Amino acid sequence: MDENADRVEELEEELEEAEKRYKAAPETVTKMIRFREKFTFLNSSDCPDILKILVSDMFTAYGKYKEAFACLEATPDDVSSLSTAQEAQAVVENFIANREMWDELEYYRENGKILGKCEKVKSLSVRKGVENLSDIDIQKALNNARANLSKNKAKLEQAGDDEKKKASALAMIQKWETTKKAIEEEIEARKKK
Repeated sequence: MDENADRVEELEEELEEAEKRYKAAPETVTKMIRFREKFTFLNSSDCPDILKILVSDMFTAYGKYKEAFACLEATPDDVSSLSTAQEAQAVVENFIANREMWDELEYYRENGKILGKCEKVKSLSVRKGVENLSDIDIQKALNNARANLSKNKAKLEQAGDDEKKKASALAMIQKWETTKKAIEEEIEARKKK
C-alpha cells in the first residue's frame, strides 16, 4: 500500500513539473502541442501523405498571412492605394488558403476521409494521377485541359444572365485550371530530373 502511495505522489510531482514546463514554454511551442493534440491522426502511420504536406503548407500560409497583415497594418496612410491593395490581397489569399487547409484537416479528423475542396489537395490529387503517365500521354492530358478550359470560358461568356450556367462554367473553369496547373508542375518536375 505504501508503495502505491509513494508512486502516486511521485507521479503527481512529475505532473506538476510537466505543467510548469508547459506554462514556461514559448507560445509557438504550446500552439504546436495543441495542434498535435487536436489532429492526432497526423502521428498515425496510415495518415495520408497529402495531409502531412498540407500541414506544412498551412503553416507557411499562416506565416505569410501574419507577415502581410503586419505590413498592411504598418502601411502609412499616404502610400498608394495600389500598394495597399496588393498587401490586402496577400492577406486575404493567405488567410483563405490557411482556412481551406484547416477545413480539410477538420473534415479528415471527423470523418476519416479527405474532403478534397482545398486547392492544394485538388492539385496534388491530379498530380498523383498524372505522374505515372508517359511523356506523350501527359502532353495529351495538358492539351485536353487547355481545350476544356477554353470551352468552359466560352460557355461562361455565353451564359449571359443565367446564374446557374455561370456557376457551372466557373466550377469547370476552376477544375480545368487546377488540372492544367498540376500537369504543368509535373512536366516541370520531369524537366529537372
